[in-house]
Amino acid sequence: MKKILSLLTVIGLVASTTTTVVACGPLTNEKLLNRTVDTETYRSILSSPMISWSSGTSMEESDSQFITQMQDTLLTPNAHDGFEGSLARWWGKNTSKVEWYFDVRDEATWTGLKDGSKSEYEVKGQIGPKGIFDAFRFVFNDYNQSQNQATWSTIVAEGSGLVAFLKTLREEYPESFDNNKAPDGEDPTTTNVRVTKAIDSAILYYNLKYGKWLDTGNNRGNEWANGKKELSFNWQEKFGHPTRTTGQKLIRKDVAEEIVKFSVEPAEEYEKYTIESMTKGGIIRGAEIIDGKTKKNHAQIYEGDALITTLENYNLTIRLQKPAEYFESIAAFVAFAPMPPISVDYGSTSVSSYSYGRTWESVWVSGAYVVESYGPNTALILKTNPFYFNKEKAYVKRLIYSAVTGNDISKPRLFFEAGDVSGVALDPVDSSGWNKYVGSDYDNPVFTGSHAIKKPSTTTNFLLYNYAKLNGKNLADSAIAISQNSVRAYISYMLERTELVKYYSEAMDGPKNEVDQNGKQISKFIRNSYTSSGFATYYDDKVKKDYALDFMNTKYTDEAKKISQGLDPKQKDPQFDIRYNFSKNLNDGYDAHRRNDLLALQALSQDIAGKVSDNRENYEKFKEIVIKQNQEIDAAGSVEKAKADGLYTKYEKEKIKIFQDRVRSDLKFAVEGRPVELQFLMSGASSNTSNRYIHNMIGLFNEVPNNPFKIVELVSTDQDGYRTLQNAGKFDLSVAGWIPDYADPYNFLHTVTYGGEYDNYQRLTKIFDKEETQATDRSVKLKPGKLITEIPNGKGAKIYANLLKSFETFTTRVETTDTIGDMHERYTKFAEAEYDGIINANLILPMQVRKLGTTMSISYLNNFTTPTYPTGSSHFRMFGVKMIPKLWTREQFEAEQEKFKNNDPIYADHLWEFSNNSGKQAAPMVGPRRSQN
Repeated sequence: MKKILSLLTVIGLVASTTTTVVACGPLTNEKLLNRTVDTETYRSILSSPMISWSSGTSMEESDSQFITQMQDTLLTPNAHDGFEGSLARWWGKNTSKVEWYFDVRDEATWTGLKDGSKSEYEVKGQIGPKGIFDAFRFVFNDYNQSQNQATWSTIVAEGSGLVAFLKTLREEYPESFDNNKAPDGEDPTTTNVRVTKAIDSAILYYNLKYGKWLDTGNNRGNEWANGKKELSFNWQEKFGHPTRTTGQKLIRKDVAEEIVKFSVEPAEEYEKYTIESMTKGGIIRGAEIIDGKTKKNHAQIYEGDALITTLENYNLTIRLQKPAEYFESIAAFVAFAPMPPISVDYGSTSVSSYSYGRTWESVWVSGAYVVESYGPNTALILKTNPFYFNKEKAYVKRLIYSAVTGNDISKPRLFFEAGDVSGVALDPVDSSGWNKYVGSDYDNPVFTGSHAIKKPSTTTNFLLYNYAKLNGKNLADSAIAISQNSVRAYISYMLERTELVKYYSEAMDGPKNEVDQNGKQISKFIRNSYTSSGFATYYDDKVKKDYALDFMNTKYTDEAKKISQGLDPKQKDPQFDIRYNFSKNLNDGYDAHRRNDLLALQALSQDIAGKVSDNRENYEKFKEIVIKQNQEIDAAGSVEKAKADGLYTKYEKEKIKIFQDRVRSDLKFAVEGRPVELQFLMSGASSNTSNRYIHNMIGLFNEVPNNPFKIVELVSTDQDGYRTLQNAGKFDLSVAGWIPDYADPYNFLHTVTYGGEYDNYQRLTKIFDKEETQATDRSVKLKPGKLITEIPNGKGAKIYANLLKSFETFTTRVETTDTIGDMHERYTKFAEAEYDGIINANLILPMQVRKLGTTMSISYLNNFTTPTYPTGSSHFRMFGVKMIPKLWTREQFEAEQEKFKNNDPIYADHLWEFSNNSGKQAAPMVGPRRSQN
């Protein structure tokens, strides 16, 4: 015990003063069960200093877990994965699910430090609908450096149009909107204030014009009647010239001048302009606060398909780009939390704009906890917000996060054993802790205080390709090689992903795991599709439909059977399952990419850069072997007999050689036969952990005889060096991961499209240029960029033709599907896009899920009071969470679990009071009325 405490002293962990240790000496399981803690103080780890305290600025998970404690959202998931109204007393949606209505509570207020104080707080004002409106203004202003703009712009109505409009203003009128084009003699601070406010004025202008367009009968109520958009607001027409001549600016001069004129109005007049945009806007529309009350509209509620006489008040309307049944998950996401008026008070940028949230002292709080103290190298301590309208439900009064450095996976467990953190999620990588508290049987842990609790499991790690690595000023041979689908398909066919993934799962893997064709155990954490299961769901006639399991899996098996039917038209389904036993679905823990002959045939059938005759010959050879193999497996009659006879691996060497010949043919044309090495980027900080497993995976790949290319390790000195190499594009392959923000496949798929969130690493915009399209057209047309056209002998366009077409098609399918409102059609089309882009074109290679749907935990939290929603950061939230004084035994845990499942009153009560009509369809009624609350 003393040894552990001395370690904590060295790293500066805040010592526990609220834990009662039963006796001295080694910490036995019995002592751990009898230890008691203060149930009003929660202790955890601060793994890295705060980057930003602003919900409108940061999307970093390391920030979000603390911002979530401090800021409320309109809605919040509860422990049952249902939504409750936190800032919203009521919420509803119109029949097309394009407009959502919220009644923001009048009693919700901002809390901030008193001027000159670092400890005394006061009420700063009412939040109201303007908090959401100010978040909208903040996020869309590029000069505020928000990481959340991509999320907002893909959700709210006119999001992408507004971004394009602001970009065009900066390009066409830089003297007014670009802070890099200051007039001579103007100091940088003055320039920044001026252009930041000008962009803000443009945001207000767009919102107001769009609102007036809607109110004049355009596209308001019935445009999504058939699940598709019929009429759109075209900003290029509204703000441009009726007939645009060559060289003429896209945005009219009078529009730019009107925007600038508003931006330089005195503060009182600018506030009137702001209120007009808010109360009459089309993207966000909110009611004004007068004497502490907001003007309310009212809506008539639907029960089923029928309107009833029940009315609900609302004061905020958010209009979306498309119908979104899942918008509740977005309204509960901290990126959509309200922002205070000081964040968009651009008279000075000392505490507004990009400066807002740089320090905790300047932040206004809307949630249950405020900062008591903070030291980036010591601890972050939060305490209950004394002015929070619902503070009685903040059962834990103090949150202490102690700063810890290093990435030793065992540290959290050691700190828990020392009594310095309130709980620990046991990690299989920490083999000592896993063996001590879990053992070999996950369902029956060796320690009675260890429990499998529900935890979000939506992150997907994947192999990312850098398509534009440079050698000097030209494309490197490795990048040109990666552009070939045959190369990427060969990697998918040959890479032993389990060798890496088992680093995370090895302690949990066992005889129940799936095995590959050679009988080798597959990691439980292997993932085959990009979009995770249990993430995007909806109900079809009361039947829950899962995108990954019901749509993506169905699309994959349908396509696999089509390919197989091409080999044998008389094939029956039972034969398919036996022939392709190891690749018949995309379920996690099942390696559907390794030695998948059907996907290999699909790749070999495509003519890319090599000679057509060679490609056809390789395809026919491979096809002939697969047919022969299938006949022998059919004769065996069962998977077990075929495995015993070695029929699944009998022709492996021949198939690999044919695949290699195809890759060589393409590389001979693309890089003229020069040797190719692909650099796999690894962090030096992981040299003693995951890098060893990556090394084994790469080693097995390179051991394959006659490989047409090699994979080599590129190891940075440390984590900072890793980021530097990654950001500079000095790698070919790396492992990336995506944590989704909201429950829709678009949130995954958009990340790897042209211009998506991972474009800084895929670097597609370095090799392809996007052709200009109409503002309302979400399809994408690409053309070869300069790096491609400069490839010698004019071969660049042909070399990259297939990759260009793949990304063009994938991006267009993802973007156009995002305009579909019908959930069945939406999920079907997304599955088609994901299959063609991820499975067929191999644009990325899915690798792993980071954990299962449950996590083994030892904790003083009552885990049946903690949120477990699979998206966003609500699972970090401590408001409403209760602690237990002593660890539960297995029997106690199971008894509480039964109470939870049966909606015992102690687990059924809501944290907030909100209308029972919340979430229902509603019909807005004409005419405002004042709230009587």
